[in-house]
Amino acid sequence: MANKSKSAETIDTSLFAEGTSTKASSNDPPTNFLSKTSAIEPLHMTNLTRILLLLSALSGAISVGIGAMGAHSLPKRLQSQGFSQEQVDKKLDQCELATRYQMFHALAVLVLTLSGHASRSRLALAASVLMLLGTLGFSGGLYSMVFADEIIHWSIVPIGGSLFILGWLHLGASALGSSLVGSPSPPGL
Repeated sequence: MANKSKSAETIDTSLFAEGTSTKASSNDPPTNFLSKTSAIEPLHMTNLTRILLLLSALSGAISVGIGAMGAHSLPKRLQSQGFSQEQVDKKLDQCELATRYQMFHALAVLVLTLSGHASRSRLALAASVLMLLGTLGFSGGLYSMVFADEIIHWSIVPIGGSLFILGWLHLGASALGSSLVGSPSPPGL
């Protein structure tokens, strides 16, 4: 029976392609295991997918940036503007809440986009749009209160929150499959 220990020159390609272990020599060209598989396909992106991906990525990046500002420079800035410690704490809480909700919904839109669900279901697409609009209203309104100490209208934050709720309800309704683009409703519904 042959020696069962593998030398440093033996490469096990069974995980990457059909076949068994092969012995590599210094004259063999390097093997790209990805070229031997058909399971890895590039994501086909429609314009809708690109837009939703871009908006969710921007929303996530803005959330991280404002969150970092809120954690590092905002407290001193607010104190230097004459706000009391109680007011500073309230504004920091508002900033943290806005960034948290913005990130949750950026990730939700990202998942809907990358899974393809937003492209296949009108309800899931509506959920994505409602979540993005909710981010503008809810998080944008809170950011306005924190950074500018004013808001366009007091109702913008609760309207944004309502849009978040509607977005989640639309996502739940999309699970029923009643509004799949180009697909009939599942049997029994």
